[in-house]
Amino acid sequence: MERKVPGVILDTLGIPGTRAAQMLEWDRDLFREHLRRRRPDLVVLAYGTNEAGDDEVPIGRYANDLREVLRRVHEAAPNASCLLVGPSDRPQKLPDGGWDHRPRTALVNEVQRTVAAEAGCGFFDVIRFMGGDLSMLRWVESDPPLAQPDHVHFTRDGYEALGREILARLLPRR
Repeated sequence: MERKVPGVILDTLGIPGTRAAQMLEWDRDLFREHLRRRRPDLVVLAYGTNEAGDDEVPIGRYANDLREVLRRVHEAAPNASCLLVGPSDRPQKLPDGGWDHRPRTALVNEVQRTVAAEAGCGFFDVIRFMGGDLSMLRWVESDPPLAQPDHVHFTRDGYEALGREILARLLPRR
């Protein structure tokens, strides 16, 4: 709700299955104009879980694409703070039915940490928040479950826990 009193306005654009590089395909002028008109104080980008499965994309290309995404965001909203929310743990299923960590997830996480720092953005390490490698297994089995049986997506409880933690980091109580 937008009013003439202080408060928070949240605009969200969640596109299932998307990757950060897809922002580079958007109409650049239209994106810049819309973001500029909103005059955000904070831009939060949450990517990486899908990219963790893109083994055919060289990690250097991913890093360069992410740099360009952050550059375009800064160009459109130069006074806004930015936060890059990293990938969640995304284990891979083994032929025997067990689970193993997905090596590319750590690479994507490290690229995001590095690129965020280069761009002057904050970085929130979702994997660390979850509990590290293979933490998704515990999240799926927790009571109540914090993640879906697909071992990729969170449940409502999981997303709420993540949201509370990010909020606590952004607005610590005094």
